[in-house]
Amino acid sequence: MLTKQRKHEIDASRQATEELRMSVQRAIGRGYFSSTKFGRKLVREYTKDFAEALIKFTSKESIGRATKTNIAITAPVIKQIFELEDPKVISNISLKSILDSFGRCNADKPVTYELASFIGKRIEDQVRVSYYTQVLPDDLLRAQHKQLNTPGSHPEFKRYGAKQVVEKLLEAKNIDEKKFPGWSLKLRSKIGLFVVEVAAIQGLITLTRTFVSKNNSPKFVDLSPELKGLFNIFMADQEQHSFKEHPLIEPPREWELIEGAAKFNCSGGYHHEWMRQVYPLCRGYRYESVFGSDAIDLLNILGKTAWKIDSTIYKVAKQCLEKGFSVGSLKAVIWHPLLDQNMPPHLVELSTSHPDRVAWKKEMSALKTDHAYQVKRGIRSRQSIALAGQFIQEPRFYLSWSCDYRGRMYPQQSLLHKQTTDSGKAMLTFEDGCYLNERSELLAAQAIGSAFVGSKVTFQDRILWTYHKKELIQAIANDPIRLSCEWEECYEPWQFLQ
Repeated sequence: MLTKQRKHEIDASRQATEELRMSVQRAIGRGYFSSTKFGRKLVREYTKDFAEALIKFTSKESIGRATKTNIAITAPVIKQIFELEDPKVISNISLKSILDSFGRCNADKPVTYELASFIGKRIEDQVRVSYYTQVLPDDLLRAQHKQLNTPGSHPEFKRYGAKQVVEKLLEAKNIDEKKFPGWSLKLRSKIGLFVVEVAAIQGLITLTRTFVSKNNSPKFVDLSPELKGLFNIFMADQEQHSFKEHPLIEPPREWELIEGAAKFNCSGGYHHEWMRQVYPLCRGYRYESVFGSDAIDLLNILGKTAWKIDSTIYKVAKQCLEKGFSVGSLKAVIWHPLLDQNMPPHLVELSTSHPDRVAWKKEMSALKTDHAYQVKRGIRSRQSIALAGQFIQEPRFYLSWSCDYRGRMYPQQSLLHKQTTDSGKAMLTFEDGCYLNERSELLAAQAIGSAFVGSKVTFQDRILWTYHKKELIQAIANDPIRLSCEWEECYEPWQFLQ
């Protein structure tokens, strides 16, 4: 029978599968196929073999008509490149470029000359970096290193930035003799075509001539049937094991005491067996830890504990996020109004090297970098609040628990639980509460004081702080947004607010 929890797990799996497919298609469309899990796996597994193939074709002797082929003509140039750069690095760049080209072409598949130019340009950028690493003085080398390690930037833009900075410094110091001799479009295309042809010979890609119009029948590039098959198998496996690690709306299955290593015990947790296979009793398949009845009983007690979303904390956190107000571990994103503005007309008329125009571009670059950092930093906060919004109407929900190899117990859910960030913990509260007696009131006062002043003061001081600040605590509880200045800087602001 399909219970409510089983249906909930199936819906979470479908949602995860759709998001997985969309993320892969989005990465391919934006030209970042190599950054997907499949892309990284393929590049990692084929880099060494493809590097050996490139070396093989540079040392292969040609006779007769074979001396007129692009491979034979370009082989000496590739040898010179290998003197500057490790063949494995060239192989890595080439494989990534082949994958990324499917999102950077004018049609649904790249044409041979498009891919060749794309690969040649990336190899040139890498060779330029290696060349400058060998010939530049220390101060220019540090400037290049700084650009190549720009946080949050794509490697392609890092190399471009390094090129611009180094060439400007070389020009300023009048040492143009150390400037890298840039490659012509013809040379880049030849080098890229060499890589494309070797990849086709190795069975990584296929080249198919297609009639487009009169006197125009280019060769289109596609992944080989073997790689397509590997991609389909990989995606099927990913989709089979993809699901959202949401809380359970019914109590989790109880763990059973099974003899042997706990990594093989998949009796408890989620209701579907295929989901339980992903989360055994012991986290990590490397460990041979064995747990007894005491650990099993405690895990089952934790699993029966009912939770709900604290609506007050959720509303305050959501308002803070919407207003761009960061508090503690809750990281909001602030959109600077200057990011909506184009370059002022009086700056457009100036030369690109004018100090005012350069200063404006630097300011905009700093704002965009800071905004990108805020977006990345606030991902968890946005995800936690969105998930809390899905569960705020649930009268109660549950968490499933398991152990690490030392017996420490952790929830199997990733966002809403009591071992996450301060703001995430505060959005959860017990569904089944209890009345406070005299001793528990002291413990509650101690917890409030600890959340505000921290744990470096004594237990008694924390209790006294709470009783002395009763009026302030009541005022904050009545209007937390207006009085945010009173609690945003405390030790654990969201735990205090709860």
